[in-house]
Amino acid sequence: MFRIKIEQDLELELMNTFRTKEVYDVAIKNKENLQKWLLWIDRATIESMDEFYEKMLNHYSKKRAIGCFIIYKGKFVGAAEIGIKKGYGLNYGEIGYWLDFDYAKKGIMTKSVSKIIELGFEHLDITKAVIRCADKNRDSSNMAKRLGFKKDATIRADLKVKGVLYNMEVWSLLREEWQNRD
Repeated sequence: MFRIKIEQDLELELMNTFRTKEVYDVAIKNKENLQKWLLWIDRATIESMDEFYEKMLNHYSKKRAIGCFIIYKGKFVGAAEIGIKKGYGLNYGEIGYWLDFDYAKKGIMTKSVSKIIELGFEHLDITKAVIRCADKNRDSSNMAKRLGFKKDATIRADLKVKGVLYNMEVWSLLREEWQNRD
């Protein structure tokens, strides 16, 4: 299992089943906030999370995805992953992430997703990275902007959470844009 140091108190750790209970507890603690945008949180169980981490390890071994836990000051605080999607003759990396709200607004997620993007371009041979988020999820849209993503589209009525329909924004960052960033 690998760990990548981002800075002094911030690391990424390959998703694994050793932390499932800890991850589950943090997810449930944040359920009210997470369920605004993430469909999986309402049906999350320790068993379903174990299955997901085993699947992510399998995808990692086949160079299909990289899923990491975000470790801040030695403690699990969130997760970020990039997985290959196929479309029209190319591979792109779709990014997913979530964070314990006690650690929001500290730059943790932006730094972690930045490293996930780097890993995706270096190890998964993707042509672009993609973030899809609800148009009302300003934190995700703002992070995409900070990372240099360009807004490709707004797809109307593309997400339904708790009976509410949301438009989805699609943000992308090309490999060349990533390589030529400041």
